[in-house]
Amino acid sequence: MTKPEKRPVWDLPTRIFHWGIALSVFLSMLIVYGKKYLTIHIIFGILAFGLIVGRIMWGIVGTKYVRFSAFVKSISEAKQEFAILDSQAHSHSVGHPAIAGWVMLVLMFCALCVGVSGLWLWLFTDTVSKESASHIHEVFANTLLAIAFVHIQGVVLHIFLHRDGIVRGMIDGKRPAYEHEQIGKLGFWQKSVAFVWFFGSGAAALWTITVLRG
Repeated sequence: MTKPEKRPVWDLPTRIFHWGIALSVFLSMLIVYGKKYLTIHIIFGILAFGLIVGRIMWGIVGTKYVRFSAFVKSISEAKQEFAILDSQAHSHSVGHPAIAGWVMLVLMFCALCVGVSGLWLWLFTDTVSKESASHIHEVFANTLLAIAFVHIQGVVLHIFLHRDGIVRGMIDGKRPAYEHEQIGKLGFWQKSVAFVWFFGSGAAALWTITVLRG
């Protein structure tokens, strides 16, 4: 059998989300320690929240490798991937490995909880509620950072073991795949969802700027 070639696997909306959420979360976390920059923290937090909500929709209607049904695999498959010294454990596969799929799911859950608790902190003034929301916000934010660190270490390990251009793949969308495994062009409804996803996230961030300035 011929070797897999670099073919389109990750769609453009997924790649925009990947780098957009990484940047917005990083910036919102980075500046949270300077209280005078709280406004910027809220803006990037709203942007990240919008991106996460859209990614949940994309996990249902997106291309085949970014759907929840594709990357949320069984625990037994995830366990097999820990056998990194067994060459048979690294047979050809396209999309998220089982471990990465579960990490992605937990990351999304934590980011969603950070967003919801952050909105609660911003929009509600009840002291008791704010204290509870603040605690929840901090716990999930720290958990998100910890899992993101694990995710980065996993990528570094993957690069060391496979050297198959995994980072570049999230830029140009191409990964080693056979012809029948590559994705096609986005359909009309997929393009519509992607438009609402990114337009809505950007609009929410702009609306936040307007509100905070007012």
